[in-house]
Amino acid sequence: MGTLQSKTFSAATSTDFFFINYIELPWLMGTLGSDDTIVNKVREMLLKQLGDAKQLNISDVKVDGYDAKHLSYLRKSGDLGKAYVFVVGRRVFLVVGQTTAHDDGPVKFLKSFKVDKACVAKL
Repeated sequence: MGTLQSKTFSAATSTDFFFINYIELPWLMGTLGSDDTIVNKVREMLLKQLGDAKQLNISDVKVDGYDAKHLSYLRKSGDLGKAYVFVVGRRVFLVVGQTTAHDDGPVKFLKSFKVDKACVAKL
């Protein structure tokens, strides 16, 4: 199937944490299931990795023109998180913003995310 390559970028303030992760899937990604199946697996992985997160809701959205899932979750610590999960070509994106202050930082972060069209053309 090939090698999975993952890149993660993160930033934080005193109350907010943000990260973008993308995974380059092998050329045979069709064997992993549909884009929807892959997105759901990544969503489940995120909640499992967080350990104590409870999914509040999930909805279909567009991220820079691409179909995506918008997930909201709450951690036992009270931190509120929001995430986008979507597939572009053979790349899976996970864009997350989490806050302890329940401010609009995560929403602003998610809304600011754009897909570089030049990179997409290479996928």
